[in-house]
Amino acid sequence: IPEETIYYMKRQVGSWHSVGTLLAWGHFVVPFFFLMPRAVKRSPGLLVLAAVWQLFMHFLDLHWAVMPVLHHEGVRLGLVDVGALCAIGGVFLAAIGWVSSRRALVPLRDPRLSESLSFENV
Repeated sequence: IPEETIYYMKRQVGSWHSVGTLLAWGHFVVPFFFLMPRAVKRSPGLLVLAAVWQLFMHFLDLHWAVMPVLHHEGVRLGLVDVGALCAIGGVFLAAIGWVSSRRALVPLRDPRLSESLSFENV
């Protein structure tokens, strides 16, 4: 249907085609093979790296979905894009901090808390 193919045609010109290819690899293939080893899933630093990677890929995915209508020639990141990301991220982190400060993050009167904290899965 021509009305539906226009969406994809705008994403096949200029640098938008490269962004689409990067999204296919960066959203699934790279994280899939990166998170396969057990050692990676047990390392907090590597998990943070994987989470930041996925957040960046999600931002790029949303950018790819919306911006080809405004920038036909290719990808252009501006100050407004970075500012909006920082503003929304800041509001999100402030809300998480506010909610987290109101309640305990671990069950306080759990009789098996020390046992569960010292548990190490092989």
